[in-house]
Amino acid sequence: MLTADEKKIFSDYKRAFETYRKDNKVIELDTNFGKKLDYFYFRLEDSLPEYGYTIPPYRVSNVIIIFTTQGKGERVVGKIKAPMNKNSLVIIPSQTIQTGQHSEDTKGFLLGFNLNFFLQEHFPRHHLFKFELFRNDLKPYTQVTIGQAKTLKAIFDALLEERNQKWVNKNEMIALKILELILICERLFKHHEKLNRKSLSPTYVQYIDLIQQHYKEQHSTSYYAKLLHIHPNVLNSICKRHLDQSAKQTIDAKLIREAEDLLFHTTLTVKEIAYELGFASASHFSRFFKRHTGSSPQVLRQKHLNLS
Repeated sequence: MLTADEKKIFSDYKRAFETYRKDNKVIELDTNFGKKLDYFYFRLEDSLPEYGYTIPPYRVSNVIIIFTTQGKGERVVGKIKAPMNKNSLVIIPSQTIQTGQHSEDTKGFLLGFNLNFFLQEHFPRHHLFKFELFRNDLKPYTQVTIGQAKTLKAIFDALLEERNQKWVNKNEMIALKILELILICERLFKHHEKLNRKSLSPTYVQYIDLIQQHYKEQHSTSYYAKLLHIHPNVLNSICKRHLDQSAKQTIDAKLIREAEDLLFHTTLTVKEIAYELGFASASHFSRFFKRHTGSSPQVLRQKHLNLS
């Protein structure tokens, strides 16, 4: 059974999706929500029939975790296609465009949560900033084993049970369960990424590591290509093969993610963030940011503050 707040979320989603059919633009769900929840949680078999098993392109400030226990389908997260079959786990970072298609027998869970829910005084907030799970350059999906699937399902089922209770400390218990889920997902994705890195091109792994070291000072593909002793075009083809995006898009995605973190979680001015990330001026940074997100840094920060 859904809570009254979650029924309202369902309604807001549905209204936004119906609007998409009229203008075919990416849906900015934050502007469509009548009320922003710290978290929301659905079983896929309850929600997908409402939308005809087709999810139009949208983005939202919540982090989304989707776990499918049955069915077939696909989510496109940014530019990456994530298969949604039995025991598929997908993490969609905040403000990342996604779309999807699911078979009618799909079952599973969808959890959306606002990271600020955990950035309160009684939570050790500094740990969350270290998680690799919310990186935009992390492959957003993985296939879990039968044993791992049982662990994930047990947590989702416990969340469902907690949600339906009326206990005084309900929110604290749900927050701890979500945190437990985040920690398990972090562990799964790190483990699978290490396995995947073994089969990746050594040049690609070096490139990602170099970006982590130098993204604040160096934004050009040619700089990294020179360090790797290859032509920029070769670096582009390697990135497209592994991440389905160009070498420059990989750098830009890192910059946007870091910019959003600074906008949402610090009091630095836009000018200070621009210089922190190696831009020559605040205006240059603002143009870059708006080109990639559709909003100016000031507007997106204010929107985030209003929803927090």
